[in-house]
Amino acid sequence: MYFFTLIALVGLVTSNLAWTFDENAGLAIEIAALAALALMPVAFLAGILRTRLQRAGIADLVIALGNGRPLRDALSDALGDPSLGLAYWSSQRQAWVDEEGRTMTEPIARGAHAATFVENDGKRVAALLHDRSLADQRPLVDAVAATAGLAFEKERLQAELRAQYRFLETIIDTAPSLLSVVDTEGRIRNFNQAVEIASGLQGRALVEGRFFWEIFIDPAEREAMIQRFRDASPGFPASAYENVFTNALGEERVIAWQTAPLVDQNGDVVRIVAGGIDITDRKHRELELQRQWDFATTVADTIPSFIVITDHDAVVARQGANRAFCDVFGRSEEELEGTSFLDLVAREDEFAARMAIAGAANGVPQAERESRWLTRDGGERIVAWTATPITDPSGDARVLLSGADVTDRKRQEAEVRASRSRIVAATDAARRRLERNLHDGAQQRLAALSLSLRLAESRLPDEAEKAVEILAGARVELTQALEELRELARGLHPNVLTDRGLGPALESLVIRSPIPVEINVPDERFPPAIEAAAYYVAAEALANVAKYADATLAEVRVADDDDGASIVVEVVDDGVGGADPARGSGLVGLVDRVESLDGTFAVESPPGGGTRIRATIPTAPRVVPL
Repeated sequence: MYFFTLIALVGLVTSNLAWTFDENAGLAIEIAALAALALMPVAFLAGILRTRLQRAGIADLVIALGNGRPLRDALSDALGDPSLGLAYWSSQRQAWVDEEGRTMTEPIARGAHAATFVENDGKRVAALLHDRSLADQRPLVDAVAATAGLAFEKERLQAELRAQYRFLETIIDTAPSLLSVVDTEGRIRNFNQAVEIASGLQGRALVEGRFFWEIFIDPAEREAMIQRFRDASPGFPASAYENVFTNALGEERVIAWQTAPLVDQNGDVVRIVAGGIDITDRKHRELELQRQWDFATTVADTIPSFIVITDHDAVVARQGANRAFCDVFGRSEEELEGTSFLDLVAREDEFAARMAIAGAANGVPQAERESRWLTRDGGERIVAWTATPITDPSGDARVLLSGADVTDRKRQEAEVRASRSRIVAATDAARRRLERNLHDGAQQRLAALSLSLRLAESRLPDEAEKAVEILAGARVELTQALEELRELARGLHPNVLTDRGLGPALESLVIRSPIPVEINVPDERFPPAIEAAAYYVAAEALANVAKYADATLAEVRVADDDDGASIVVEVVDDGVGGADPARGSGLVGLVDRVESLDGTFAVESPPGGGTRIRATIPTAPRVVPL
């Protein structure tokens, strides 16, 4: 019975009231239909209607998706819910995101909305955020969700891509580098904010679609740039270059560009990516450094000192020598570049020069030293030089060798030392001649006169008592004169020093001292000039002790120095101190005598603390290279 009633109902629904019947027949049929409906269960009838509506809605959903209708709109129509929302599960962020990839807060459904979750192979994919009234139509919602499963997966991936794109877009827009995409005609199609800043054109509409060279190339250089762009077609190989231009704000900018082509699946270039770095500030600093470098180079070329710049391996840098060096040593900057500075140093001085340059390369300035630098013709110049760490305009570490030619000064110093030695030798020779002359001349004559007076005295008659008295007085005076002459001769150069050496000479000197003197002198002999210098140091010092020191004891010590190449003469007393080498000529003369032998002379005499005189005299005079 229900089957026939259903057939009758279907007939009524599908006929769309197209039947034509007379008034009586129609009335009978309507009555029969109403009776049949009254006899059917209401729930069964509603189920039939829902099933047909679900099938119709799902069919419409499939058709809408196939026609490319947006997923949310198609689902909204299929469910009859205009407030429908969608959420997608991001496996990367482990969070729900919306259609644009923005993270959604939990819970994703609240208020008047409920959530129906969509899964694919057991994995969470998406969620429908629908009106809570659809909870009574769960089969419809589940059917719609299942029908749109693939579309959900596609939209989820697109949401992930949109999120990544926005992330990259944010990075690109905040990056200081210029990024632009240019088509094969040279027009700018996309770009980041740094491009706007560098160009001075604020706003995409002012940049997008314009030729690259209209914005970033000065008018005078545009034709050349256009030609280069055309020559690069169609492959547009990667390239790098720098250019200077004036932007829309009148600012001069310097950009370092790099380009690379983008190709399609056929390998054809469809776009060119141009990335740039604004190096304006760096260029300005480089120009300033270059100006400073040029100034320093000009100064270096006008001073007489030698300047050479090397790397840490002592290799001469480009433009690494000033004019004074090139002129004196007969070499040009071109031939010096790339050569080792050590090849310009005498072999005996090469190791010390290498160590000095290495020390400066490690950041430690090297004190002044002297080396022999070689000229082109094989000659040598003595140079006093230093090694200092520096940084060149490009930021590379370098070593600055700065020196002065002291060859002439050294020769003059050698001549002065030689002349002083000759003066001292001549003085000693003159003293010896005077001693000899006194001994052989006046002293002999006075001795003969003394004998004559004694003879005259013995032969005078006895009545000449007064004459005898006078003669006796003359003999006394003559004896004193002879003694004074002998003393004078001993002061000039004692014979004992020449004959027996320094020890006996100092002993004879000590015998005449008014205060006790202890001596400690080696038995060995030294060269005559050294013995004479040591003797006169002791003699002058002891004379000063006797005159000024008010001392009770003095000591004279002569010994070899620690290095064995010198002797040290010391005279020490316990007097009142306060001796000043600058007062009087005695100590000054000793300084000259000692220094003429390349020795040193020092006086320590604190008030109330006694006096110590110390002379160090080399036993082998130093030879100065010329």
